[in-house]
Amino acid sequence: MTNSRFAIALVLILCFLAGCQTTSDVVNEQRELSEENQNYLEAQSALDGLTERFKQAKTENLEYYAAATMKAAQRKLKTANEKFLTMRFDSSRAKRRLVEKIQSSIDDANQLLDTASRLKAAAEATLGESFAQIKRLEDLETPKLFPSDYRDVKRVLDGLVKNIADGRLSKAQDRQADLLQRLNALEIATVKKVMLTNANAEIDALKDLRADRYVPLSLQKTVAAKNAAEAIIASSPRDQSAIGAAVSSVNYEISHTESLILEVKNLLAV
Repeated sequence: MTNSRFAIALVLILCFLAGCQTTSDVVNEQRELSEENQNYLEAQSALDGLTERFKQAKTENLEYYAAATMKAAQRKLKTANEKFLTMRFDSSRAKRRLVEKIQSSIDDANQLLDTASRLKAAAEATLGESFAQIKRLEDLETPKLFPSDYRDVKRVLDGLVKNIADGRLSKAQDRQADLLQRLNALEIATVKKVMLTNANAEIDALKDLRADRYVPLSLQKTVAAKNAAEAIIASSPRDQSAIGAAVSSVNYEISHTESLILEVKNLLAV
């Protein structure tokens, strides 16, 4: 009877110990799962933040101002994503060490994005006048009117931006003076084309009507008015008031010359 009681007591003790061990294992497993989940969420949050920065970088067109730097940043993002995927499909890989590696790649990418932002700021500060001139040409539709010339000056500007990205700021500054002259000349040519194309065509038509024979003085005044308008455009291509008045004068002389030609021809017919 005593042996039976002892056996029962031993069984109960063993069951109790087994129960304690099972409870401890469950607690440890839950703790481990909690840590893995926390690691996963931390890595995901950091990656989401970096992804948002890349979206903003695209909006700011940072790749144009710092192409090599942005490519390096993209490589860091790719590395971080690849490491994150390993824990995404295998939760047991969500260890602290892996999270730290992911965070290291993210930190590197953020530093590169900061560098790209500084390069953009340097380019805008150094080449601000050139960017403004390019914008002016685009507003005037120069790319449509003079596509080849526009591509040439845009290519030069792109080269200056690259100079700054490569750390050759002084070279970009030196080359900008020549670019500004070309941009100004192209702006003048564009304004002349926009404002005087019709007038030039009508003056050619007057010449075809032998205005030099019938009303030579009037034709001379018309040509002189056109030359004066071109001079105003060349000196002040953005003075819309002066240019408008000059073009109106040209159009008046054209109409006047046309009327005189008709009158002279009528008289000759009589």
